[in-house]
Amino acid sequence: MTKTAPLPSGVTEDEAVLRADLSAAWARLTPPQQEVLALTVWDGLDATQAGAVLDISPLAYRLRLSRARKALRAHLHLTATATSEPNPAAPSSRTTGTPCEGVSP
Repeated sequence: MTKTAPLPSGVTEDEAVLRADLSAAWARLTPPQQEVLALTVWDGLDATQAGAVLDISPLAYRLRLSRARKALRAHLHLTATATSEPNPAAPSSRTTGTPCEGVSP
C-alpha cells in the first residue's frame, strides 16, 4: 500500500491533482516557452515590456506567447488524459471540451 503525504492546509485533493498536472505540463515546455509564459504570468509584463526583455518586438512576443500557451494546453491535455482512468461510458472530450478549457488563449 502506498502512503501519500498529507495535503497542505486549505488545499483540496482536486486542487492538488490540478497543481501536479500543471507542474508536469510545465516541465514538458521548452525553456524559451517557460520564459515567455513566466514574463506574463509571474512578472506581469505586457507584450511591449516582455518583448524588450527578450529584445524582440511586441508582435513577436505575442506570437511566442500564443505558441507557448498552445503547447501548455496540449501538455495539460496529455497529462490529464494519462492520469485519468478510462471510462468507456464517459462522453468523448471532443464533444464535451477538454480538461484545460480554463487556460486562456
